[in-house]
Parts: sequence; C-alpha cells; structure tokens
Amino acid sequence: MGEDVHAGAKILLEGYSLAYVANAQVYHSHSYTVMQECKRYFDIGVFHKNESWLLETFGKAEGEGIKYIKSEFLYLLKHQAYHQIPSFFLRNGCKYLGYKLGKQYQKLSLKSIKKLSMHKSWWD
Repeated sequence: MGEDVHAGAKILLEGYSLAYVANAQVYHSHSYTVMQECKRYFDIGVFHKNESWLLETFGKAEGEGIKYIKSEFLYLLKHQAYHQIPSFFLRNGCKYLGYKLGKQYQKLSLKSIKKLSMHKSWWD
C-alpha cells in the first residue's frame, strides 16, 4: 500500500524526474464496497502516519481530495443523478473517517486495527 508514492518520492529526492504522459493508457479499476473503501483509506492513513516525511516534503493531499469531491458532486448534479447523492455522502464520509482513524491507529488495539485494515496480514 503506497509503494508507488514512496518510490516516486525517493526518485524525486534523488534528483530524478517523474513525467506525466498524457497519451499513456492504463486500466485501473476497483469495485469496492463502502466498507472496503473505508478500510483502504484506513490503510492510507496508516501509511501517511508512518511515512510522515512524504507529507512534510511534498505537501498534504487534502486539497486535491477536496477538489475531487467537489467535481464528483457537481458531476452528479449536472447529470441529474440525484439518486446517487446519498451514496456519495456515505462513501466519502467513510473514506474520510477511515483515513482519520488510520492517522490515529497507534491509539487503537491490534484487534481493532485488524478489523479496520484491508491488509490484515500486514499487522502480523
């Protein structure tokens, strides 16, 4: 979890560059349930807590997250997908809660951590 971010940061710190290639094609998809998304974001919170140098060096991700949430909500409104709005709030609320819990994982019991984590075996 987060190995791409970790590797990219190390590459940049060594003086190399990363490039955005607009014509690159990648298929990347997940069909997570709300609970799986919460667990994924818990793990991301743990990663950010344990690798705090990433946020200190490159900045926090919250600004981009807020931009994404706004654009997603405007998309739903533009396409009159009003029936998706409750799911939008539930999913994004659970992601936020999972992330915040992950950032505070050291205050939780191991049993709780394993329930909240998508990668339970990592904790063994």
